[in-house]
Amino acid sequence: MMLDKEKFKIIKQDGGGILGIKFSTMATHEYGLDSLKSGTIGNLFIMSNGVFFDVAFGNKYFFEINIIKDVNITNGKLCISTNEEDGEIIFRIKKEQDLNKIYNEVIKRMCIAEDVENLKLESKSELKKAEKENREIQFEKIMASNPEVTIHVETQSSKQVSHKKTFLEKKKEESQIKKENIIEMKKQGIAFCPKCKGTSLTYVEHHKKLSIGRAVTGGILAGEAGAILGGLSSKKVKGMVKCLNCGYSWKK
Repeated sequence: MMLDKEKFKIIKQDGGGILGIKFSTMATHEYGLDSLKSGTIGNLFIMSNGVFFDVAFGNKYFFEINIIKDVNITNGKLCISTNEEDGEIIFRIKKEQDLNKIYNEVIKRMCIAEDVENLKLESKSELKKAEKENREIQFEKIMASNPEVTIHVETQSSKQVSHKKTFLEKKKEESQIKKENIIEMKKQGIAFCPKCKGTSLTYVEHHKKLSIGRAVTGGILAGEAGAILGGLSSKKVKGMVKCLNCGYSWKK
């Protein structure tokens, strides 16, 4: 969204000021930003609280990490999709190295934001659990003074304990299966995403004047697929692996 100069400055300070900039590069706006012509050059930078685009002596834009739903590189351009009116914003970045760095930084910020949100949800869950336990204690005190309903209360309590035990056993079993699957994939040499453990991956080789994308979907690292992923460790060929399931990217 577009901000006035003072608001832009405040949000930038919230992100840590100049020292809080994670990565910065010059970029050309091609599409998506309101009231900004295609071809306008500005400073595109990432901070802990979001993505900033600053046009010298011109418009200022900020996108909070939480509203970014997707980011990708298409035809050598950075494409950012948001949940707001802007929809999709496209930037052209001259240097491929800078393009990859800012893409990876946005992905990293999105992952961190997701982890923080999950932590908040867990905290809310713990609070609800404590409130429930407190209500049960108060309820038991009331029931203790009414012997006629004691049997009924014990029966309901037993059902709750049984349900909780079944749930925990199921979660433990799922966790064990997941660990066994990971061990088996490593044993067979199957490539998988370190974040979601998905096996639908794509690898892009970055040569001096050539970029070739090839997909590896749950394949064993042998033959052509193995040769592709083998390029990750080559000093002559640089590339990245991206998970087609969750969008996470990394260098091998």
